[in-house]
Amino acid sequence: MLATFLSDVTDPQDGRGILAELAAQLREGELGRQHWHHAKLYNAMLDALVDLGAAYPGGVDYLQRDADRRKRRR
Repeated sequence: MLATFLSDVTDPQDGRGILAELAAQLREGELGRQHWHHAKLYNAMLDALVDLGAAYPGGVDYLQRDADRRKRRR
């Protein structure tokens, strides 16, 4: 399901928008109540995260450290 949403994304801003919309649907929409979809969504998001880490120089560990640094600056 998530892979289908993101399959045509070429602009990172579009991808972030789609993920933000998914998050809003989980928080406030019907999708958040449809628990039978949650495991599949979780697995798709993990697959995407693993692929992102593999594509990014330094991998997921670097991305996590960078995200932690940004959070501390807020």
